[in-house]
Amino acid sequence: MVDLTDEERRLFDKLREIVDKVCARVHQEEYDTLTQEAPLTAILAAEIRNELRHHRVVVGRLSIDVMSRNVPDRGRHSMESINGADLYISLVRRDKGISKGVLLQAKWEEELYDGDKRLRNQALRMQTRSAIGSFILVFGPRGIVAVPALRATWPRVPFDFLDEAISVGTLIADGLICTRGDHELGRDLDTPPPQGIDDVLRRISGDDQPALEFQVKRAITSRMRSGGG
Repeated sequence: MVDLTDEERRLFDKLREIVDKVCARVHQEEYDTLTQEAPLTAILAAEIRNELRHHRVVVGRLSIDVMSRNVPDRGRHSMESINGADLYISLVRRDKGISKGVLLQAKWEEELYDGDKRLRNQALRMQTRSAIGSFILVFGPRGIVAVPALRATWPRVPFDFLDEAISVGTLIADGLICTRGDHELGRDLDTPPPQGIDDVLRRISGDDQPALEFQVKRAITSRMRSGGG
């Protein structure tokens, strides 16, 4: 259990709520369509980014900034050049000097249990990159959830696989709280975010993958800028 200040608790609750509302909206718009996992993942990432840019999360002196890499503004067809369905999420606590990351591989729920070796191979590759920072992003009839990728490496995905599911908002908030995610997937905080994210992606896969970064930092108030006490 991590001790949080009231300011941190309200910040992460607000972030979780916004992200989960975006997931619900994307689910409603895209479920039962013919959209493939890779463009659907990118649509979700773009919608989260856009929502948080239009409605910044600020509580007291803490704020959350979001940036994206290789995520389109709109349209499923613009994702044809993206290789695979992976999404990398960078989780930065600038206020604490902490950098972590998670990897997500998308899958339709109805395809989890059909014995397809593709998901197992994807999960195994993710596990070699990070045993604790790898998740399956499941698009199902009840919504969009994240599940630790470990049991997707079994010869067959167990039927209670979704018992470990958490919301996407919870995954991101917990990562910033530092109860989830992997420091080995974190970017170098001494380099600009785009370069740091590119360095991570080259190191773990070499693929041209979409990425999101959530960065917690101290908000600069007008009194602080003017030198007030």
